[in-house]
Amino acid sequence: MQINRWLTGLALLCACNFSAGVKKDLRTGLSIRNDHLHYSDYTLLRNGEPLKNRTIQYGDKITLRLDGVGGFTREMGYVYPDLSVIIRKKNGQPVEENKDLLENKPYTPQQVSLVETYYVPAPGALKAGIAYELEFRIKDKKGKGAITATLPVTVKMNKVNRLTLKQEGLNGEAMIYADAGPVINNIVPLKGRAGMICWGLKGFREEQGRVFPGGRISLLDPATGKVKMETADLFAGRTDGMSLEQVASGLTMFLNLQNPSLQGDKSIWQFELWDKKGPGRMQARVLLQLE
Repeated sequence: MQINRWLTGLALLCACNFSAGVKKDLRTGLSIRNDHLHYSDYTLLRNGEPLKNRTIQYGDKITLRLDGVGGFTREMGYVYPDLSVIIRKKNGQPVEENKDLLENKPYTPQQVSLVETYYVPAPGALKAGIAYELEFRIKDKKGKGAITATLPVTVKMNKVNRLTLKQEGLNGEAMIYADAGPVINNIVPLKGRAGMICWGLKGFREEQGRVFPGGRISLLDPATGKVKMETADLFAGRTDGMSLEQVASGLTMFLNLQNPSLQGDKSIWQFELWDKKGPGRMQARVLLQLE
């Protein structure tokens, strides 16, 4: 999963706050239970837009925001919250557990009055078509209070035609992803970001527990094969490399689709991934149209 964020903010508590209860959203299935902690409002988002159903894609950023959070036990003016994100199968069996994400750090009550946390499903962790329950939990380490939000989700994988994968020393799985919506019949929404997610990657040469991937996206003319556009190394900023676990869980390469002139563009998208410390390479090609 990606790193959860604890955002600071000041929210005035209002009369609708309560110390125990359950709120449910029939459309998404979100259920929020609070006991000895309170909140005034919540927002549930998928890639920055309101979540409208229970089906998500790999790579989607599912964000829960709670406003007006309070009720923590204070010690010397500080509070000690705990944050966890757990994914379970329908039978309750944990698939992925991310606990104590805030460690044992003190916060002021104002800092924790606004809480925002998120989860990004990765293909290596969750299987497409299987129902899961996503749980966000905030707990008072010095008291009995807790807020637990559960969200039923099913992950859907985009299927595109004629995706070719060439592997030379680097091996793994790959899929096309667009955060504005599903990719259907190789048509990508002209909004947000689009690109490729790779997971289960193996073959990188390790140096002191770190590996150093390089990556590039090129758009090729379908008729001539000439390069229409090409990015620089998308991992150039990762001079400290990555762990083997990070690479295996998933690497992403995206383009921001903000230019209206791209409407109707049909290109061969070429994704290249290479090992900066060894000879391994991997290349994927697929014909995509922007609409």
